[in-house]
Amino acid sequence: MPKELAVYYARAGDTLHVARLLEAEHRIALHRATLVEGHAMAQRPAPVRRVPADSLESVKRQLLSHYPWRPYASKYPEELFVQVDPAAEHRKETLLNVIAIMNERGNLEDAIGEALELEHLGQWVAGDLGPGGMNMLYEVNSATTALPVVVKTLEARQAQGRARIARRLMTSADDWRYEVVYPVDFSGAFNSM
Repeated sequence: MPKELAVYYARAGDTLHVARLLEAEHRIALHRATLVEGHAMAQRPAPVRRVPADSLESVKRQLLSHYPWRPYASKYPEELFVQVDPAAEHRKETLLNVIAIMNERGNLEDAIGEALELEHLGQWVAGDLGPGGMNMLYEVNSATTALPVVVKTLEARQAQGRARIARRLMTSADDWRYEVVYPVDFSGAFNSM
């Protein structure tokens, strides 16, 4: 799981541009994406660029000048939105499959919530089934710190390949967007319903 070193944002109307510096296996990479608001948030990644360690501070200064927008300072805790597609064998809409999906969501919710609470990182706050899949919301002290715990829990239950994890970005006192932070190279629509 790559470690997030820094994240920067630029806003143009309803479009957010994101630049994330991630470190994995002693290598630093710049991941960029564009988030476009619509019925479902669309996220499109840009090509990944390697960043030599000796130029990291210079790259951070450049990013700060090109990505000056910051999420609204909120009185609410940070939030991770975990969304998991149903297993292939449960995708046909039947009563037994809906029950199986609800059971899996409950088991995942509990396991992730327990893992976060054990590490004193956060707690489960809500969950439902929606057009995007199984939805689970967690309030966390730090999305960056909680993310590896959530991914490890999904991996232990063989659900990481069907999962998307987004962090809430406050755009005003009472409005927000979601930025998908897992998988790192996510491309596509994210339906927060």
